[in-house]
Amino acid sequence: MQQWGLLLLILTMQVSALTLNDDKSQSLHDCKALLTQIETSDCRNKTLSFMKDAYLKVGINSSQRKMSFVDDKTQETAFELVGDFSPAPIFTLNLGDHYFENSNLGYELGFTYFSDTAYKQSITRSNTRHMADLQTYSKFTVLTFSPTLFYSFGKNHQPQTGLFTSGIGLNTGYMRIKGNAYLTESKNNPTCYQTATAFTKERATEKDIQETCPLTTFDTQGFTYGTKIYMTYEYQKWLAEISGSLFYQKSKTDYTFSTFDFSLSISRKFGF
Repeated sequence: MQQWGLLLLILTMQVSALTLNDDKSQSLHDCKALLTQIETSDCRNKTLSFMKDAYLKVGINSSQRKMSFVDDKTQETAFELVGDFSPAPIFTLNLGDHYFENSNLGYELGFTYFSDTAYKQSITRSNTRHMADLQTYSKFTVLTFSPTLFYSFGKNHQPQTGLFTSGIGLNTGYMRIKGNAYLTESKNNPTCYQTATAFTKERATEKDIQETCPLTTFDTQGFTYGTKIYMTYEYQKWLAEISGSLFYQKSKTDYTFSTFDFSLSISRKFGF
């Protein structure tokens, strides 16, 4: 039955083609000619030329992110939240690696997206960090455009056994941070600051901090900017990378958020 149905469909399409009037046949012919012209035109080639070396970088990384909340007037850190090293997927669009003539120096243009959370609060005294679980959290969502200048070692090796690349670049785009935290780092509240200091000396508990320190809630989004630095080893389109990124964002209040990301990753390039 399925074979007869398929045969009937083919016959129907042939009959329909035969019954087209001259105007419709000419329209189909013109449409095909137009598509062929677009396919081979210089305009199409110039428009899409920037995508010819583009690739997706897909993989997995283990990263740790730290978020700080800084008073713009005093430049004093009000609190810090730190995430654990945890696996997360990588999804990056890169418009290609472009070299300056025959040198090992080049640049790349790409887009990066990630989302992560941090649940532990950092209390720093005498340059020593102490972690506290105060039932607080922060969630990061970042989408950035990242132009990068890099230098490659081994680019001209024949046969090429691997490519080591080191680069530095910028991050500009969108960031949203939301969550809550206790103001353990602010000296504007001496009682809270002293209680948090006592906690670092094991003379106070996490509950004491919760009962003494003010809790702040934040939810800010908008333009973000920052820098990044990385080192990558590439072999047959597989990449092992270590990187660090810094993001800043001015909130609607008198505070600035800064987010630092340290990442180890394994990924693969997929061209278009």
